[in-house]
Amino acid sequence: MYDTSINRIPPMIQSEAFGRTFWLDANDEFKSAPTLVSGGADYEARDYVSDWTDWDGVNVDLLLAIYRQLLTTKIDKFYQDKM
Repeated sequence: MYDTSINRIPPMIQSEAFGRTFWLDANDEFKSAPTLVSGGADYEARDYVSDWTDWDGVNVDLLLAIYRQLLTTKIDKFYQDKM
């Protein structure tokens, strides 16, 4: 079963540094899934970034930059849709 946010294809960022694809779900929760070599993401292995327990070696600055870009894109789209 997939999130409803997956069905409407939210903006996503594929990060080579993390080897993961990131997006915000319908509730603005920060989610990720492993990026497939063939493209796309393995949504069966998706998770919430807030559930990560092993933070050793995680580039938090890069992770927050990805979150910031996703949130800014969502806000921009919201205001574009209102015009």
